[in-house]
Order: sequence, then C-alpha cells, then structure tokens
Amino acid sequence: MSVSDLDLTMLREMWARRRAAAAEVRHRIDPAGMTRPARTPEERAWLREHGGEGVFLEQPGGRRAPSLERAAEPDLLAEPPAPYPAPVDRLLTLGEASARRDEWLDYPRAVGLDLPDVPALIRMASDRMLLEADLESLESWAPIHAWRSLAQLEAVEAVEPLLALLDAPDNEWLLGEFPALAGMIGRVAIGPLTRFMHDPARYLWARSSAAEGLGDIATRYPVARDEVVGALVAQLERYPEEDETLNALVIGSLLDLDAVEAAPLIERAFAEDAVDLSVNGDWEDVQVELGLLPERLTPRPPLHPWLMPRAPLVRPALAREPVAPSKTAAKAKARRKAAKRSRKRNRRGR
Repeated sequence: MSVSDLDLTMLREMWARRRAAAAEVRHRIDPAGMTRPARTPEERAWLREHGGEGVFLEQPGGRRAPSLERAAEPDLLAEPPAPYPAPVDRLLTLGEASARRDEWLDYPRAVGLDLPDVPALIRMASDRMLLEADLESLESWAPIHAWRSLAQLEAVEAVEPLLALLDAPDNEWLLGEFPALAGMIGRVAIGPLTRFMHDPARYLWARSSAAEGLGDIATRYPVARDEVVGALVAQLERYPEEDETLNALVIGSLLDLDAVEAAPLIERAFAEDAVDLSVNGDWEDVQVELGLLPERLTPRPPLHPWLMPRAPLVRPALAREPVAPSKTAAKAKARRKAAKRSRKRNRRGR
C-alpha cells in the first residue's frame, strides 16, 4: 500500500475549511495602525529575507517577550504597592536599634501616630516585602515597629491580622512579643485569642503565644480574670489530645493568674504525664507556686533530654520547621517569671 492509495478527500476538505476560516478572520481584522515592539536588526533582516515583515508599525520601547537566555522581566502593567503615608512612613527608617531597645518607643508620641493611621499600620505589619527584606535594611524592621504601634493605639482592628501573621512560619519575633501586644490591645482580644488557641489546625507555638496573651490581658485588666481563666481551663481540659508543651504553657498562664480553682484539673494532667516538665516544673512545683504547699516534699526530679513534646509540631497539611521546643519553653518560662517579678514590684510600689 502506498500513499497514492490513501483517500485524502476528508483531510483536504478539513484543511480547506480551516483556510477559509482563517481568511475570514484576516478579512475582518484591519491591522493598519497596530504596533509591536521594535525588532532587532537581526530579526528584521531575517523577516525581510523570508517575506514576513507584515504591516504592523514598530513601537520603540514597546514590551518584548523575555528571551530564553534571561529572566522574565517584571510585569510593567502590575500596580505597584501603594506608598505608606506620613507619619507611618517614618517607621521605615527606625531600624534595628530602636526595635531592640529594652523599653519600646512611645510610638504615638515619638512618631505622631493616631487611630486614622491604623489601616496603614496593619498593612505595614503584614507586608510580605518588608517581612522578607534583607535584615541589614532599615525597612525589614518596620513590621515590628508597626505592630507595636498598633498595640499602643489599642487597635481592635489589628487583632485578626496579627493572629494571621502569628500563624505564619518563621515569625519568632512576633511569637515573643504577641502576649504583650494582646495585653495592650485589651479585653476585646479575648474572643479572637480564645478561638485561635482552641483551634488545633493552628501552629502550636502560635497557640501557646495566644494563651500567654490571654494571661497578659487578665493581668492588665483584673476584671477579665474569670473569663480568661475559663478559656484557659477549657483549653487544658483537652490535655489528653494536646501537645505536652502547649499544656504546660497554658498551665503557666493559669499560674500567673493564681488560678487555684484549676488545681484539680492541673493535677490530673500531671498524673497522666501530659505536661512538659521543663516549663513549670512538676506537680509539686506548681502546688508551691499556687500556695498549696509551703515547699517541696520530695527532691526535684532531674530533667532529661527525652522530655520533649510527643506530638509532631506540624500543622495539618502544612509542614514547618518548628521553633526548638526546649528553647521556646525556656523563653516562655523566663518571660513568665520576669512578668511575675515585675508585677510584684509594682504591687509593692503602690
């Protein structure tokens, strides 16, 4: 069988229909006045030789498709980020030294911020370009200054955006500062923080930071103590299925509030080995801190390297590099102890 034996009638008819359709399209389109990017001399010579220059007008400076040899150029039609208005833009220049001060700046007074600046501050606090900027740049520290400013302004609107940011990976700085931020924003944050803490799909260390934030709110606003203790107790009641370190950090917040009423629940959690002992110590240490014992009855047990959370520190469907549990627990304990010492000094000064 040879090619001449094949019946190509149907193929010829199909090709004829396609040529007719293409001709109809060309007839309806008038290319006169259409422009295209300027060609290189090499492209123009090749097209002239092969009769393909066409009728389009070349537009100098027009957009060209990127070549295979170089990276794609940014989309020139994309809308650039809006600049930050004054005085919020001043936070872009404060840099690292101001962020690392032992005492935070009084941002409303030092920078001139007020409630109308809250939307721009929220945008700056969650600006991915700033959060991912080179740490050597001044701008990379602007989100820290922004979220502190929001807290000092008691910006209710900032609670949910800050929680979303808290749940993002690689945000250890916010994990450390969030409890103080929540305390400054105040009682309106209790509901969102409670829901966030109860959500097992959230990042474990973010949930623990939210628990500490609840404790800080109750410390600053004693009228909110019972509500916060109730939220923390509801969380601790889930101790069988929760991470040991999270359980310990929730207990730490209850200790800060002298929540003696939670002692039976705390004892059960310790009895079932559901608490990380590196955070608050063991049940005897907790009883001493709550005033249920004058001192320990037995020698304090040594801590071992294997005292680590038994559950993987991974969100469902989103693996992360967690903060080292031992370091985070130690930082949380140090923050809790320092806060307690500060409160005692404040009480003595009254």
